[in-house]
Amino acid sequence: DDEAITAAPVAPRTINITAAPTTSPPTTAPTVPSPTSAPIIPDAVANNTPRCPNGNVPLEIVVTFDGEPEEVGLQLRDSSQVAVWGFATGTFRSFSQFLRENYFMVCVSPVVTYQLEVTDSEGTGLISELIGQPVYGKFSIFYNEALVSRYNGDCASTEEGITDCGPFCSCEFILSEGLADGGCTNQCSSNQ
Repeated sequence: DDEAITAAPVAPRTINITAAPTTSPPTTAPTVPSPTSAPIIPDAVANNTPRCPNGNVPLEIVVTFDGEPEEVGLQLRDSSQVAVWGFATGTFRSFSQFLRENYFMVCVSPVVTYQLEVTDSEGTGLISELIGQPVYGKFSIFYNEALVSRYNGDCASTEEGITDCGPFCSCEFILSEGLADGGCTNQCSSNQ
């Protein structure tokens, strides 16, 4: 019984990640050290939790690969479309990545707009099959500690907060100070 797995295109959504307004605005602007323009490796604090230097914010990606991690790529580009971090499809080939949570963190400047793209070279998203059984992966993306997207390959998942599910060719997100926008699409271009 081969069942076709299809998902309707997901409409992009805008997530406002600004802080709640205060009752009285400050009389002077706070002094913040100038952030770096390129992503940097975070410092580790005493409990091995990474933290970003002053003026930078974390971009965190947690990926649990399906049975075909070699199909997944991830790229972070700045506003000039220059790749500043990521990994190409084929980077993760080891079965040891299968159904294991993988954590990535990059410190970025909040004054730069970034585009984050997650791709699947086969257009199946994080959905595969092993010994006739479906295997679903998932990912979560956080920008400056606010949830941007929570994807699960299994559209029937009861996990809370799922924003995208099912097959995808790419998921694209625009990340900037106070705003995150984007989503996944299963409309693959002919060159993928």
